[in-house]
Amino acid sequence: MQDLIVRGKGFSLEPFSTSDLSLLSTLHAKSDANRFLSRSGKGWSQERTSEWLEKALIDQDRHGFSPFKLALDDQSFAGWAGFTALEETSEIALHYCIDPDVQELHPELLGKVSAELIEWFFETTYFSHLVDCVRTDDREGRILAQSLGFSYRESRRIFDMPCDVFQRLSPSMQTLVASA
Repeated sequence: MQDLIVRGKGFSLEPFSTSDLSLLSTLHAKSDANRFLSRSGKGWSQERTSEWLEKALIDQDRHGFSPFKLALDDQSFAGWAGFTALEETSEIALHYCIDPDVQELHPELLGKVSAELIEWFFETTYFSHLVDCVRTDDREGRILAQSLGFSYRESRRIFDMPCDVFQRLSPSMQTLVASA
């Protein structure tokens, strides 16, 4: 059994394994699932999906976090959510991809998952802040980031896409900044 990372109301997050490739391939074959993950927004090839999974597994071993497998209470695969190391800024970013069909049935899911992940991140890591890179044309992503306490920091190209970078300080950094 894999280690449970977070269990929230209606969902759970756990590390991926190599046996999850078929679930990811099905998800990323849907172009609407990839809309804000790449410039083209097209479905991913099996090779691209396999590379993504391999990187997630390496990051999990190396850092103790990565994108995690998201399942609903009935154990059905709903997508992934977690963290990615950004080469462009040397920071850790919140990153997610929810199956569009699941998102339609459970519009509140991504907000709940993200809130739980942020709490887990600051409780289990030493990082002073977390970023969320939102494509400039992703209105819902911007609203979500702001509702989760992220503040706009800058605009820049991330993953070769125009993005707005939002930042959220850890609770200890928020306290430090407030007392200064």
